[in-house]
Amino acid sequence: MSVDTGLTIFGFVVSLFIAFWAFKRTEVSRIKDVFISKAEDLPVWLLTQLNQNDYYQIENLYAGKLTHLEMRLKQLNLYAKHKFASDVFFDDLRNVDLETLTKEDAFKVHEIVFNLIERTEEEYFKFYYSFCSRFIAPHSKKFLYVTFFFLNYSPLLFLIYFILS
Repeated sequence: MSVDTGLTIFGFVVSLFIAFWAFKRTEVSRIKDVFISKAEDLPVWLLTQLNQNDYYQIENLYAGKLTHLEMRLKQLNLYAKHKFASDVFFDDLRNVDLETLTKEDAFKVHEIVFNLIERTEEEYFKFYYSFCSRFIAPHSKKFLYVTFFFLNYSPLLFLIYFILS
């Protein structure tokens, strides 16, 4: 195998890795944006339901919306293999009493939802825009092993290269 072939294969593998990483990043960003859009709609929907008298229907719809949001967050966490927000936010949202719903309760939901959105955005920024936390920290042992291998065996690799060429 010549050096040109080796460099071509190496370049192809690097290009493939970059394309895969960009696709995954785009997909995670899309899932995050859908989650945030759905989360932003929840307090607005709840404010429109303040004057409704059918509490059981509101409670069922609210529970369904919360479950849908929770599933979206779990999908985001699983796809990215990173925890963007905890389930504590959903526990607080589920503890809202809809039978005695007031504007203060609706604003409390609004505050909890926007804390959830803020936490998700912060974690997304840390996850994708912090080089150290994204690449070096999870793979620090691998980097150490590769560096150790090349430092110890570089004369041997150099000799093999000259013998084969």
